[in-house]
Amino acid sequence: MKTLIRLGACALPIILVTAAAPLRADTLKMGDPAPALQNGPWIQGEPVTAFDPQHVYVLEFWATWSGACRTSIPHLNELSQKFADRSVTVIGQDISEADENAVRSFVHQMGGNMTYRVALDDRSQDTNGAMAVHWMKAAAQNAIPRAFVINRHGNIAWIGNPMNLDAATLQQILDDTFDSAAYAREFERQQQQQLDREALSQTLRQAMLDKDWNGAEAALADIEKTMPENVRYQADPVRLQILLARGDSEDAYQLAESSSDSRPADRAKGRRGGA
Repeated sequence: MKTLIRLGACALPIILVTAAAPLRADTLKMGDPAPALQNGPWIQGEPVTAFDPQHVYVLEFWATWSGACRTSIPHLNELSQKFADRSVTVIGQDISEADENAVRSFVHQMGGNMTYRVALDDRSQDTNGAMAVHWMKAAAQNAIPRAFVINRHGNIAWIGNPMNLDAATLQQILDDTFDSAAYAREFERQQQQQLDREALSQTLRQAMLDKDWNGAEAALADIEKTMPENVRYQADPVRLQILLARGDSEDAYQLAESSSDSRPADRAKGRRGGA
C-alpha cells in the first residue's frame, strides 16, 4: 500500500518568522487506545460519551478562526455524508473557544457544509481544555486542523491533516485492512523531520534576535535543505531580511529581482500543495 502524508512543509515560513512551538515528546501514538472523550457543551448533533466498538470515529480538532479549518470542514462533511450509513461518526472538536454562542453562530453560518456533530472542549478542570491536553498535546500535535481516526477496536488508526484523509483510507479502516503500522512509521519519520525543522527555526530566530547574521544565514541554509525544492523560494523573504540587516543592498536587490521572476509555475504549485 502506498502511504502519503503531508505535515505542512510548505508552512515553514510561518515558523521562520515566529516563535516555534515548544518541542516535547509525544505520549500518544498511533495504535494506542484512544483517550476518553471529555467534551464540553455539544453545539450540534447527538452527544457521544464513549466510543462504540461498532463504529469508526473521525475526531477533528479545529477552531473558528482557522482558515485551514474552514477549508477542511467541507471535506470532512463530504466524508461524513458518504459514510453516514457505514457506521462512521465524525465529531468536530473545537479546542479554542469557550464562547458557546460564537461557535454555534459559526456552525450555523457553515450550514450544509458542516452537518456533523460539533462539541466544545471541557475546561471545567483545566483551562487549556481536557481534549486539547489529552489528545493534541499528548500526541505532540501543534497545528490545526488535525484529525484522529479511532477504529472499531478503540485504537488510534490514523492522525493527520483531515484534508489528507480520503474515502479509500477510511474504508480500509472500516474493513480492518488498513496498514496502520506502515502509516505510523512514515508518520513518525515526518514528525521527526518537523521537530528538526522547528529546532532549526528556533536557532534561526535566536540568531536574528542576537543580530548574528552569519549564524542566521547558516540556520536558514539548513532549514532550506529540509524543504521540498519547489517551495524553497519561501525562505527568500527571510534571506532578504538578513541581507538588508547586513547592509548588503546589492545582493538584496538581486535576490528580490530573481525571487519575483523565477519559477512562477513552481510558486503556484507550492501554494496549492500546502497542508
